[in-house]
Amino acid sequence: MTDHAQKPAVSTDFGRFCANWRIRVKDRRAHPYAKEFWPECLAVDQLSREQLLELRQSRLTELVNHAVQHVPFYKRWAKTNGFSVGDPVQIDTLPIVTKADFREDIDQFQSDAFDLATMGLSKTSGSSGEPFRFRTHRRAHDYSYCCLWRALSRAGLRPGMRRAYIWGTSWQFITKGLNVPLTRLRLKLRDWFNDTCSINAYTLTDENVSAAVAQLERFRPRYLHGYVSALYTIARHLLERGKPLKQVNLLAVVTESEKVYGFQHEAMREAFNCSVLEHYGSVEFGNLAERDVEGHMRVNDDMFWVEANERGEAIITNLMQPAYPFIRYKLGDLIEFAPEVAPGLPYTCLKQIVGRTVDLIPVPAGGYVHGVALAHVIDPHLQVVSKYQIHQQAIDCVVVRLITHEQLMPEAQQKIVADLKNLLGEVVDVKVELVDHIAPAKSGKYRWVISDVSDVAQRTFASYNPEEK
Repeated sequence: MTDHAQKPAVSTDFGRFCANWRIRVKDRRAHPYAKEFWPECLAVDQLSREQLLELRQSRLTELVNHAVQHVPFYKRWAKTNGFSVGDPVQIDTLPIVTKADFREDIDQFQSDAFDLATMGLSKTSGSSGEPFRFRTHRRAHDYSYCCLWRALSRAGLRPGMRRAYIWGTSWQFITKGLNVPLTRLRLKLRDWFNDTCSINAYTLTDENVSAAVAQLERFRPRYLHGYVSALYTIARHLLERGKPLKQVNLLAVVTESEKVYGFQHEAMREAFNCSVLEHYGSVEFGNLAERDVEGHMRVNDDMFWVEANERGEAIITNLMQPAYPFIRYKLGDLIEFAPEVAPGLPYTCLKQIVGRTVDLIPVPAGGYVHGVALAHVIDPHLQVVSKYQIHQQAIDCVVVRLITHEQLMPEAQQKIVADLKNLLGEVVDVKVELVDHIAPAKSGKYRWVISDVSDVAQRTFASYNPEEK
């Protein structure tokens, strides 16, 4: 058994673990398998390292045996490579797959043991500039949800605990007509069930940041959850004015969707006077790893087998998704493992993640627009656009690079220009370039939004590669 760090006592009954009846009602519908998975997920904390590795291997073997019997892609692979159910499974003998394999035929990764009616359709956010669609199943989604709360429980957080959610309002880019009031109502109900106040992270003017601070002080959340750059902007606002949040006693700040730089971490820790818990995940996989209160980034080894190739590229296997397997999937991030497992818990530790980095985009009128908002300008054109990059070269000059697999009509290009001007300001010169290749940054990570003038770019030497011009 491992010598576990002290942490708050947590109920093995998921309903009792929740902070109030509203979240229990919501999660019975939103996460129907959480109650089933929670005890076994929570118990993994008590395993030795050797026991956890045995569990990971057994789940990999079960997954591969299922895939070669029910999933077209792996049926073909098994036949070609002479693999049979019951043969020893070694992860490094399995094929590495990429987005291109999934785009070729969405059905080749679908298990015939699962009814399509039980599957959901999802798409990546395009944080690599190369979004794609895939299928999901609620069982895998709910185990991932349990992994997240297992990690957050170590900091004393519980589902339904009062939260401020600093996030983007992507629905405004795609929702029209009568669906707008219905969407607003649905989101209000979501906030009520979760005991959450939502703050729009996409438009961060000085006035909006002040209003956000006032909203936080009225609501008095126990923790903050949101985009790194949005949380950093609020933290910087507080530090510049020398005024902490009034009557707000935070247990933690939970960050996601972007890499946390050291200066951002320190600013948030100082401004909010609590732990900063970085969350590492993706749309394809959910919650891959979370930082514990001691600062160790712990991989959820019971759900994922995380590898890195010789270049440091992350290769991920979801051990709990037989319905639509992601086995040795090249995610597009660069990672570095810690040399050893940190004491206290049995999970693999990551030393460094070069994940999605989304700059705050300064605008001529003052304040910022969140980089994620720019992605939704491209969303309506993804049936034609296969890859893209938005590059702010000056505060009044933006270049949009597009790789298309069929002709992008002039009116579509005009729509992109108009929508970006609406976000950034009419004085901004927006140019659309149709290109054959978009180079990665020096870090090796594709940057879908680059700003040469944001403070994040200026304070991070690797943010921008001049050779990409």
